[in-house]
Amino acid sequence: MCVNEICIPKMDSQVSEKTIRVGIENLKMGNIKRYTEIPWKHNSTVKRILMSIDWNKSHSQYSNIQERLSTGKNIKIVNNTDIWHIFKRE
Repeated sequence: MCVNEICIPKMDSQVSEKTIRVGIENLKMGNIKRYTEIPWKHNSTVKRILMSIDWNKSHSQYSNIQERLSTGKNIKIVNNTDIWHIFKRE
């Protein structure tokens, strides 16, 4: 597995840490090692999520995910009716 720093730059503040962890880990993309929430300065309804993830290299989309993140593109995770845009942290 490969550890990367990733972020969700804008997330509804009502979404719990457990929801995010379960949403990512249920896809078997990897395990979240570190999780931090940062509230937006002028908008209490959203937050930024910073994570360290230990990627599952045997995941069928691992190469595509790594290529997208390394070229500055995002990956999208659909969780119920929400779409999470995940970027690589620099």
